[in-house]
Amino acid sequence: MAIVPTALQPGLALTTSSVPLYIAPTNTRAVVKRAVFANASSNPVSFGVTVQRAGVSLAGILAIVPTRLIAAGATDTAPELGNFVFQPGDQILATASAAGVTAFMSGYVL
Repeated sequence: MAIVPTALQPGLALTTSSVPLYIAPTNTRAVVKRAVFANASSNPVSFGVTVQRAGVSLAGILAIVPTRLIAAGATDTAPELGNFVFQPGDQILATASAAGVTAFMSGYVL
């Protein structure tokens, strides 16, 4: 089994609706090593991250990063996501309270 470092999310602008940051493909597992949420706006913006496991209903969505405020021009590395493992079909979703936050994630696929 090859372990391949990769940009799981090379950069996605968050919105007020939940958007997928990463969906583990069939026959693929992934491990998040680092996530960065950057607020380029001139106002504080809050964000949150959830995970939906494959085959689990919407009622089974897990809040991994509770709503957190990022100051204007600042970043948050969301340490809760470090070493988080995704099985095939699992997905990570994020939302922000306003425009300005971009999400990045790096890790490994197996």
